[in-house]
Amino acid sequence: MTCVSRSEENIHVSCSATKVFPKAICMFTISNSSTQISQMIENASNSMFSPEDSTNDIFYYNASCEIYHNITLETVGNYTIIVSIYPNIETNSKLIHETNRTLNILFEKPSIQFSNCLASVVAYVIVSCSCKMKGLGSASATYNWFNNHSKTLLTNESLLTFVATKYDTAFLCEARSDTLNVTITNVYNITIITEMGNYVSIIIVIIAIIIIFFSTVLLSRYGNCRSRNLSTYFTLTE
Repeated sequence: MTCVSRSEENIHVSCSATKVFPKAICMFTISNSSTQISQMIENASNSMFSPEDSTNDIFYYNASCEIYHNITLETVGNYTIIVSIYPNIETNSKLIHETNRTLNILFEKPSIQFSNCLASVVAYVIVSCSCKMKGLGSASATYNWFNNHSKTLLTNESLLTFVATKYDTAFLCEARSDTLNVTITNVYNITIITEMGNYVSIIIVIIAIIIIFFSTVLLSRYGNCRSRNLSTYFTLTE
């Protein structure tokens, strides 16, 4: 038996089993945080199957079934779906012949994720940053990028490309889910490194090294002179 989750927006699970006899029944049990919230039993879609090398009138059924369950912002979380497919036998022992599969599906609240976005760059370099909605409602998301200070619209694509300057260091990504009727935002901040700033830092380091060097030399000479003077003083005294 195989089961597949076919949606990131809602519970949509498809399952199939082969060589079932007689026709199969499906049972879906849905739980959220260990609490059962739904259980459904339905007749499977059964198609007859007969082995090609069979010389007798032997046949089985290939069974398939699906389940749908809506997820909203209020019901996001971790869901466990247990699927059982078993022959439709009117006896209490039918569960002995069942086959089971368990799926764990996590539905998260929508959020914005940045990717390939540099934290700092040299001024006047071309920069790109990708904004994507993750979680519930992301399949229908649309995007807008704004300058976070002037609120000027820069692009209505998920990818922002711009020339880095010290005047523009914060950009607002707006993502909207049409299915949820929800809009979320997040700000991308970037630090601009100017070349002048690099030169100034280098010069400051060089000056500091020179000051330390000359201070060391002067202290050394002062120590030598003091030693000679003390030596002369003790000689004269004697």
